[in-house]
Amino acid sequence: MKIQRNKGQQGFSLIELLIVVAVMLIIAAIAIPAVANSIRAARESAAVQTLRTGNTAEEGYRGAFDGYTSLGKNLGGDASTCATGVVTSTASCEMENTFALALDTGAVKNHYTFKRIYVDAATPWVWTATPENGPLDGRREFCVVQGGQLHATPMGTLGAITDLASCLGQPTL
Repeated sequence: MKIQRNKGQQGFSLIELLIVVAVMLIIAAIAIPAVANSIRAARESAAVQTLRTGNTAEEGYRGAFDGYTSLGKNLGGDASTCATGVVTSTASCEMENTFALALDTGAVKNHYTFKRIYVDAATPWVWTATPENGPLDGRREFCVVQGGQLHATPMGTLGAITDLASCLGQPTL
């Protein structure tokens, strides 16, 4: 049976449309994982940068007050306090206040949860960064210790960094 078109009638056949949709699905199947990997890599890079910023804030606090703080919230300060330029040991204005206030319990930024763990006077702190939604957000955990030494879990290892000892047990970046 031969299908005939009326004169002047234009358009695509169902088969032509299905072929176009199939090609688009194949392209999407190739592109989506690559984009997802790029997003994860960007989030991991942002997490490392946030840890570096945290190290800078810790060292700034130490320089201003001749020692480290036992509370992450002391690294921040509300806008009105920081605007005056007068800082105190409980409001050092070293970093954004909302983030600093949440550090001791877990602050979320760029799909990573950052936590500052106070250790003791000898090794006062360790910062950890864990993907907020597991492997959907990142495939590695990161941490930084006093002096700025960054560590990361091997690719695909999550839940391994919980304290100073587990941080120091990971390879350095």
